[in-house]
Amino acid sequence: MTNHLSVMTKEKVSMKKSLMIVALAMVLVFAFSGVAYAKITNGYVSWATASANLDGTVATPHSGYTVNTEKCAVCHSVHNAAVSGTAWTGTDPWTARTEETQMLLRSSVANACIYCHITTNIGGTQLYNANETLWTNPSSISTFEENVAHNRNSANCVNCHAVHGANTYAGAAASKILKYNAASIQDEIIGTDATYFAVYGAGLYASAADAKADTGALGKDYQVSVFCTQCHQNYSAASEATLNADGDYVYGDGAYVDGDPTANKQYKSHPMKAADALFVAAGATYTTGPVAWKASTTCRSCHDAGLTDEGVIVTANNFPHYTAGAFNFVNVAANAAATAVPSGHDNGSDGMCLKCHVQDATPTAGVGANF
Repeated sequence: MTNHLSVMTKEKVSMKKSLMIVALAMVLVFAFSGVAYAKITNGYVSWATASANLDGTVATPHSGYTVNTEKCAVCHSVHNAAVSGTAWTGTDPWTARTEETQMLLRSSVANACIYCHITTNIGGTQLYNANETLWTNPSSISTFEENVAHNRNSANCVNCHAVHGANTYAGAAASKILKYNAASIQDEIIGTDATYFAVYGAGLYASAADAKADTGALGKDYQVSVFCTQCHQNYSAASEATLNADGDYVYGDGAYVDGDPTANKQYKSHPMKAADALFVAAGATYTTGPVAWKASTTCRSCHDAGLTDEGVIVTANNFPHYTAGAFNFVNVAANAAATAVPSGHDNGSDGMCLKCHVQDATPTAGVGANF
């Protein structure tokens, strides 16, 4: 009997030990599950925080990704991207914008750039005067009635910029992350790479590789000109060149057939070249000297309004996004010697021409003076 009781006691002790082990295991399971299901912190980081971790690559969240950088999380949150109905306050890390989140961004893909570059100063330069309305609908602003800015009505940010820095101009305009020869544009408008540079890059670059890599003093303006002509096919190195066999400017033409050169109009455009000492053009009667006193070699030669490398600033005058007080990003002047100023939205267009085609304030040469 005594032996039997002894055995039972040992069994009870053994069972108690087993129960304690099971209980401890359960505690550990629940402890770990508590950690696994805990509310994790928001995945977005500020660029100021991320840039402190750079390993010597370009100081931008849009390129230079390595195992030692922290850039993706500036725009993407792996587990805590905002959903529609939330609103970013600037202090609450759990909310973002009011659009449905796409690609785990702070907002939609189309509007992702405005968080850093309009509504906050995380991206340094705040465009559109830090006023989102100027981007969404500038024509609604009483002080700027023309819809001539690049905005959501005409072009989303991602139409022009490659946010990850892929296939962009790598030379003087590298910091602008401008899309290079986008396939959709190339296929729809210009056909082949060779055609594009032969027709619209003539006089600037000998090849596509030269255009992408130019680091010269004028490289940025040259690259921007080639970039702009992907959509605005107005490049001509000569005064009498016929442009755009596919017919860009045929608004309201009932005969226009998209992509059919035989059904579309061709046109001529202002030449983009150095000022000639002797102007020659069909029908011209003046051939004794220059007719312009400034070059028009790049888009910025004429579309000169707006800052391009302004640094950290809130600006309402940034080319080619939005330029308050200037029509089509063009400044005006009475002559080539005068300082060009914003045109205003109620002025005529003569000042655009006079700033190159009148020699000086007391002209003996120029339009209205000797031709």
